[in-house]
Amino acid sequence: MCGQIVSASVIKDRRTRRPKGFGFVGFEDEIGQDKALKDKDGTILFDKYIVVQKSTRKTTIYIGNLPFDYEPEKDEQDLKQVIEDKCRRKVQSFRSKGHFAFCEFINFEHTQQALQKLPGLRWRGNTLKVQLAHTAAHEEKKNE
Repeated sequence: MCGQIVSASVIKDRRTRRPKGFGFVGFEDEIGQDKALKDKDGTILFDKYIVVQKSTRKTTIYIGNLPFDYEPEKDEQDLKQVIEDKCRRKVQSFRSKGHFAFCEFINFEHTQQALQKLPGLRWRGNTLKVQLAHTAAHEEKKNE
C-alpha cells in the first residue's frame, strides 16, 4: 500500500529463533519510505501498535581510486551502471567528488551485498577501492 517493497526481514533471537518484535522493510524508492512513515506509524498490526522509523544503519559506500581522467558529467552514469550490474541491486543515488564517489543503496542489506560483490572491481584500468562510507562526525571523532 505504500510502495514497491524490495526486501523485508524479521529480526530473530539467535538462540531461540523467535522474532524479537522488529524488522526491516526496504522500499524501491524514498516515496514508499516516506509514505510508510506517514501512513503506518502508530497503526495496529496483530493487535499491537507499530512504530515506523527510518533506519540509521549505513547505506552509503565509498568508491575510490577512480581513473585519473574521470569526469563526473561524462562518466558517472556509466560507473553507476557497472556497479548496479555487478551487485544486481539498484543504486538509489550516486555522487562524485573528484576522484572518488559515494553510492547510496536503498537499504542496509543491499549495501552489504555491494560490499561483498564489489571488491576487486576493475573499471577503465583501475581496481576500485570499495568500503563503507564514514560520516564527517565519525572522522572528526577518529581524528581527535
